Amino acid sequence: MQVSNSTIQLRHLASFVVTAEELHFTRAAARLHVAQQTLSQQIRQLEDGLGVVLFDRNTRKVELTEAGAAFYKRCTELLATFESAYIEAHRAGSKETESIRLAFTPSYADQAAEIRAAVLAVRPGVRFSLVECWAEEALSGTLNGTYQAAMIHSEHEHAGLAAQPAGATEVGVVLGASDPLAAADVIDRELLLDRTLTLWPRELSPHMFLSMEELFDEHFARGAYYEFETFARGLFLDDDKATQMIIDNTAFTPAVRHQLRLTDPTFVWRPMAPRGEMPAHLVYRADAVSKGSGVSVVLEAAADLWGVPAD
Repeated sequence: MQVSNSTIQLRHLASFVVTAEELHFTRAAARLHVAQQTLSQQIRQLEDGLGVVLFDRNTRKVELTEAGAAFYKRCTELLATFESAYIEAHRAGSKETESIRLAFTPSYADQAAEIRAAVLAVRPGVRFSLVECWAEEALSGTLNGTYQAAMIHSEHEHAGLAAQPAGATEVGVVLGASDPLAAADVIDRELLLDRTLTLWPRELSPHMFLSMEELFDEHFARGAYYEFETFARGLFLDDDKATQMIIDNTAFTPAVRHQLRLTDPTFVWRPMAPRGEMPAHLVYRADAVSKGSGVSVVLEAAADLWGVPAD
């Protein structure tokens, strides 16, 4: 069977899909911003063109026929394909490049890079930027639209933001290379009790600090910890006192593996037993999620990577 282009047009399909979703001609007409009489006429024209009845109509309710249900499935697929084709054609014609910006805190550089690679595998034309920053900067930038999403330590409660889990990163310890403990491939956490725990200031990263309190609770119970006086991208390396204590084999600092990007053989990173982990959350603006949007693409990539359903 061949369908004449002059008989069935895209507007007929769009009107049918909305009516099938509402199963109510008055509500469907309101969504489409047309008169109910106009909508009824479009549906009749569509049924005449197809040669089938799409709706069972009676005084009490409207229902899809078997043919209508089958046609609805195909129509939604067709309209979604048309929308994607429209967006791609518009970008190609306007020389516009799709841009996605993902913020991340230093502990989650690996997860952010995984998301970027996953997105580029399916959207090679997108311009995907990774921006490292502290948690509050990542959150405020996501709220104001600077970033499509942010990879941070834990779920923050901010009006307008939603979050979904996005894997976890392993926490190990940085020791001086000459520390006797560094000879082991894995450090028993009990053996760290005679070392001072050095870490970032509580007020600058409270959620991360709390996770360290839970992980090294005995150090906190004894007061055997030191907060950096100088806190920057280099972490303990920017704080002279912490650096010297680690060199002297009297202290250690928690870190994820990629944070020790050092050519200096003075320090080593080791995993711990029991294993330490910090959960990651992908934070985004709930009102920015729409089919094909940058936020949706990032959420879908995260769901594929970590098995978390995308919202």
